[in-house]
Amino acid sequence: MQNELEAEYPQYDIQILAVNQIGYGSYTSLVASLGDIPMIQDNTTDNIWNTWHALTPNPSAQPYRDVHILNADNEIVDTYNLTTYNLGSAQNYATLKQMFVDAATP
Repeated sequence: MQNELEAEYPQYDIQILAVNQIGYGSYTSLVASLGDIPMIQDNTTDNIWNTWHALTPNPSAQPYRDVHILNADNEIVDTYNLTTYNLGSAQNYATLKQMFVDAATP
């Protein structure tokens, strides 16, 4: 999706990255083996998960599979859960892609 966004919307600086929750550092190599999305490790200084309140309203939706869409001011403008909306569905994929574009559009 990152490559598609760069090719189709070069006027926007859309960057997709993963944030690994504190305490799950052992999963870093697993995530790296699954694809090429850059990943940062959360820490007690930045405390991204808590700052973003990265807990889904639906506990069964698995918050670690949330995609938080940020605007140019690094504010969350939307959240899309990949357990609820599997990207194997063309419609879900297109929806998430459009969410990135919408957030980047001035």
